[in-house]
Amino acid sequence: MIKSVKIQNVQSHELTELEFSSGVNVIKGTSDSGKSAFIRSLKFVLQNRPGGNWAHPHFADDKALTSVALEFDNGAIKRQKNKKENCYIVNNKEKFEALRSDIPDKVQLLTNMTDINFQSQFDKYFLLQDSPGEVGRKLNTVVGLDVIDSTIKFINGVVSKETIAIERNTEERDSIQQKLEGFKFLAKVDDKIKTITNLFFDKEIKEALLAKLEPLPKLIHQFENEIKAKKEWLTVEKKFKKMNQVITVAKNLTEKINILNELAEKVRYIHAKTETMKRFLISEHYYIPLKEKIKQRSEIDLKLKAISYLHQTATNESERLRQGKEELEKGKELYISKFKLIKQCPFCGSKVNLTKEKMNEFIAKW
Repeated sequence: MIKSVKIQNVQSHELTELEFSSGVNVIKGTSDSGKSAFIRSLKFVLQNRPGGNWAHPHFADDKALTSVALEFDNGAIKRQKNKKENCYIVNNKEKFEALRSDIPDKVQLLTNMTDINFQSQFDKYFLLQDSPGEVGRKLNTVVGLDVIDSTIKFINGVVSKETIAIERNTEERDSIQQKLEGFKFLAKVDDKIKTITNLFFDKEIKEALLAKLEPLPKLIHQFENEIKAKKEWLTVEKKFKKMNQVITVAKNLTEKINILNELAEKVRYIHAKTETMKRFLISEHYYIPLKEKIKQRSEIDLKLKAISYLHQTATNESERLRQGKEELEKGKELYISKFKLIKQCPFCGSKVNLTKEKMNEFIAKW
């Protein structure tokens, strides 16, 4: 049983509140006083009809909220609508969207009212002017036998929804399975990543070695200064011995240059391997972090250029060292000619009186 009605912003009703007593209640009034609008308000809640913007009053703006609230013995229902929302509120808690002409199940269960509960002014007399089939249908509704049809309809709706959900979930499962098939290559990629990691560790070791070789240009510059400083050694024994030391250092330098060449070759090999892995991994966009490694490879390229520059510098120094050796040979020849001339031992300073053959033999041994 409806206990009270509250109507707000419905046609001529700005705010109307009615409380009903038990039994029969009569609403009377002059024409155009809002009686028909009252009936429409009840249907608006209980039947979700009529649709459209029929209820909007002339005295309210477009944003005004139209609402009809009914209080029953077992609960309360409120229907409200404007441009932003169109919904039912049950017991001031649960909210249901009002879709098309459907009535939410919880609202229908609480009101337990259908079309047969309404008799308008121009409707046929209840049961008296209906066909036998229509009379039977209405009697079934009154005594509650229509609950079977309603239940079957509800169950069929649930089965249909669940069938659609199962089909959708099956499609999603198949789609996920296909995606998982596409990720089988990850095991191989993991091995490749480990290989690349080892290569980068090896690269770091090479970079550390390169850092140790960075003083090489300074050392070469020192050698160059020493070579310039030793050009006058040909006149004295002490400078001659220092030149021998320079030659020894130059040999060590040559060995270091050879080591540097081998290191450069290894770096080029690492570069080639990195390029190969780059072409492999560029097709797999899931491994974006490897771009940072590619950036580091670019830095290796810059260092390779620096190594090439050092190699060229070392080559130039080797050429200069070769020229120094030639000058050394010329100095030795000059020294020998002077020795033959003065006939004096370059080590002890004593005079040497030898025949020409002995003198040549002595010089050859020296």
